[in-house]
Amino acid sequence: MALIRAGLGFDLKGPPLTDSSWEHVLFPPEEDYPTYDWPIRLGDADRLPDGLIGYYATAGEPGDEISYDRLHAVDPLDDSGYTIPIGKDEGLAMPARTTCQEPLTHHLLLLADPHVPVHATTGILTIASLALPADLIHQSLLRIRASFRLNPLLAPVRQAAAQEEDEPIPPGLVMPQPASWHGTWTWAEPFRPGSEDDVPE
Repeated sequence: MALIRAGLGFDLKGPPLTDSSWEHVLFPPEEDYPTYDWPIRLGDADRLPDGLIGYYATAGEPGDEISYDRLHAVDPLDDSGYTIPIGKDEGLAMPARTTCQEPLTHHLLLLADPHVPVHATTGILTIASLALPADLIHQSLLRIRASFRLNPLLAPVRQAAAQEEDEPIPPGLVMPQPASWHGTWTWAEPFRPGSEDDVPE
C-alpha cells in the first residue's frame, strides 16, 4: 500500500460558454454554472483496475487542511463511523474554475495500490486517472527492509544423515523457508551478555 498526497482541481479549458443568440452577441449574460458544485467520485469498487482503498479529505471547504477524523473508503468492512463509504452519490464537490480565476484545490491523502491507477469520475467530464511512475515505485520497494520474527520457534532438530559423497548434513532446526529468495537474506538472533551460546551472526 502507498500513501499519496494529491491535489484535486476542476478547471475549464477556456471561458464559460454563454448564450449565443443574436440579442446577446454584444452583451453576453453572465452564466451561473461556473458557481455550481460538481460532484467528483474517487475510486470504483466495480472497476478492477482501480487501486484506491480510501482517502482523507478536508472537513471544510477546498483549500483547507486534511482531516483525519474519517476515512472515505471504497468498500468499508464495518460501519464504525470512522470509515464511511464513498458510494455513488457521496464524494467530493467543488466548482469549476476558469483560466482567469484563482485555482481551487482539494488536498487529499490517498491510500491506494501503487501499481494501479486511481480514477476520478464526474457527471460532465471523461474519467481521469492518477498513476505513480513505475520507476519511482521500483526504487522505493528496493529500499524497504522486511523482518520476519521466528522466536519462539517450535521445530524438530534435523539429524545428520550420510550422503553419497560421504558429506553428512550438519544438524540444525527444521524451519519454514520463504517462497522467493530474491534479495539478500540474513539471520539475526539476540545477544545476551555472558552467554556463549547466543552469539549473533
